[in-house]
Amino acid sequence: MLDIDDRANYPKIQQANYALMLAALKCGVTSVVTNQHGDSSGNSINFGAFVPGLPPTSKNNYKSPWRNWHDLGHNPIMDGVDHKKITDTWFMARFADLFAQMKAIPVEGGSLFDRTIVVITNHMQEGANHDAQKNPFMVAGGKFSRLATGQGVDSAGKPIGALYADVLSALGVHHTYGAGLGLFKG
Repeated sequence: MLDIDDRANYPKIQQANYALMLAALKCGVTSVVTNQHGDSSGNSINFGAFVPGLPPTSKNNYKSPWRNWHDLGHNPIMDGVDHKKITDTWFMARFADLFAQMKAIPVEGGSLFDRTIVVITNHMQEGANHDAQKNPFMVAGGKFSRLATGQGVDSAGKPIGALYADVLSALGVHHTYGAGLGLFKG
């Protein structure tokens, strides 16, 4: 039995979510999955409970006593250590694990990853200024994704819908949004 109220169990809960997502994709129950890594405010996670190198509590106590998304957004560096970078590195390692699992699942012509588009988002450019106009996004796609990969793209003020227009085009979904960001290489 997994205690979901124990904040130290977050990695196990995340692994269980990923396992369910992969099982659903693998057996064809769905072709779209979503995973949210915290509540809408970013206050519910205590990174100090499971991310090596982070203290269990914050000195700032920004809306909660823990080092969480909200606290890191406003105060990424504490005692000279960039906790946001440590946390981002931890999460990117989990995404790399997820991608490796997807690459190990065979499907026609390749792997599950080869036929997948993954969009990793953040709801703010930078937490302290609450700017939602320049949100960082990462898009990963396998060899059949029909997306131009291996590049950084400046959206040049285009709305987020432009990214999703490229994703829809790559998936073969008809839409009337208009121009994307130039990621679709169809």
